[in-house]
Amino acid sequence: GQLGATGYLSTQADANNLINNLVLDATRNFFFSGHGNQYQLSDGPRGQVTVMQGIVSGRLGNSFSGQGHAYRNHPYRFVFLDSCQGADDAGFAHAFGIFDRLSSAQIDAAPQKAQAFLSWVYEPRAPIFDNEWDDENSTYSVFFSAWMSGYALDECINYASVEYPPSPFLNYILYFPLGIKFTITQPKPPAGNSFHLRIYGYAGITRTGYKPGFDQSFYYR
Repeated sequence: GQLGATGYLSTQADANNLINNLVLDATRNFFFSGHGNQYQLSDGPRGQVTVMQGIVSGRLGNSFSGQGHAYRNHPYRFVFLDSCQGADDAGFAHAFGIFDRLSSAQIDAAPQKAQAFLSWVYEPRAPIFDNEWDDENSTYSVFFSAWMSGYALDECINYASVEYPPSPFLNYILYFPLGIKFTITQPKPPAGNSFHLRIYGYAGITRTGYKPGFDQSFYYR
């Protein structure tokens, strides 16, 4: 329950403590890596520990109506859910108070409103072997190093999605980059290798501000 604390959700009490952390006024960024779908996040043995989308929305006081009206009591700045199906629709983005899309012009007019939500459409391949979990950690290192260095979210994804990232990450080789595909011998989910990352909000957001010119980001699809 400490501000900014990280950890494994081994019991439902851990998940409840996470919710209590998320509703703190100072908490405006969130990263999660684990199981999930468009309605819940889960962890623990066999994924039985859950954080429900509706609970997040209700506790944060964020709601979006079908008529386009938004009530955002606690809008987040940046959320990355590295979990299956988190971006199949805008439900989780809305739960965190993040709009479907923001343009450069809108951000130029109100820079303090820059925000973004990132997650997967469909079911990405997860690490299987011990060495792949280590390799994924290298991918996170590139992604978050780029983020902390002030690169736009779009650029951070690009750096972490290739085996040989360009400068300034030439010393990295990513053997488990973001979006690595299932091999021909591995069992695949129903959507196969069609999974991909999607951004809601604005793709040009940075750690402390934003960059203009990201209205046509590949990751809006």
